[in-house]
This record gives sequence, structure tokens and C-alpha cells, in this order.
Amino acid sequence: MLTNMRCEDTSPELPKLLQNISTTFPQARLTRLRGVAGFVRDYEARMTPESFVWSGTYTTREGSRTTAIDKLRQFSTRIINSEPETLVYLVFTNDSEPQNLYLWELYSNEAGLREVHAKSAAAEQLKEDIGGLLSHRDMRAYRVHDL
Repeated sequence: MLTNMRCEDTSPELPKLLQNISTTFPQARLTRLRGVAGFVRDYEARMTPESFVWSGTYTTREGSRTTAIDKLRQFSTRIINSEPETLVYLVFTNDSEPQNLYLWELYSNEAGLREVHAKSAAAEQLKEDIGGLLSHRDMRAYRVHDL
């Protein structure tokens, strides 16, 4: 689990993963991203051309960033054991854009996102917990082979 760790201080898998993330967040300087929540499983062994990425940006309302991060940490803790098809779930911040939270998620397949993750009780709780903390949400889906 990531808690207030810099990207370079986390899993040895993260540098390779950051190469994929850079195609998703071209506007964010990766050297300034700091991992604040999430997990990385042994994803390389389970990745296929059907693996699915869900990524984007949450823009927090003024004064709500810390609470939003806390809620995303709680969410990460809930899903790590209940969603085996969630291979990577990462939340980053960038201090030069303090209102933005960058999310990068990797699923073994599209159903892992749309049928398990999105419909889980944990996801419903997150929507309730975080909805009022966000001013904007921009998320996009990609198959790994499309990156």
C-alpha cells in the first residue's frame, strides 16, 4: 500500500508502470507526482492484451484535498482483498496542481472494471463519500494494447 510515499520509493515495478502512466497524464510532470494511496500487485504476470486501464483526474473543491485522499486510501484498503482483478490502483498528487488527484488503475480485463469494481459496495460507498468533495471528474478507459 502507498501512504505518503514518493513514486521512486515504492515497488520496483513502479518505474515500468510510470512509463504507461506518462501516456495517460501528459500534462503532469511525472517527476513531480507523489503516490499517496493504492497498491501494485504482480501485474506483469497477469497482463494480457485484454487488460484494461481506467485513468484520469479528480479535481477537488477548495479545502477538500486531504479528506478526498483519506477517502481514497480507505477505498484502496477495502478493494485490495475483495477485487483480485484490480491489479493496480494508484492515486497521485502533484504539488504544483494541488487541487488535482491523478488516478491510474489496471484491471485484468474490462469486466474487472465494469462488472466487479464499478458495481461493488466499496465503489458505491466511495461515490457517496467523495462526490461532494470533487468539482470535476475526468476518467477514461483504455485497453492495454491501445496505449
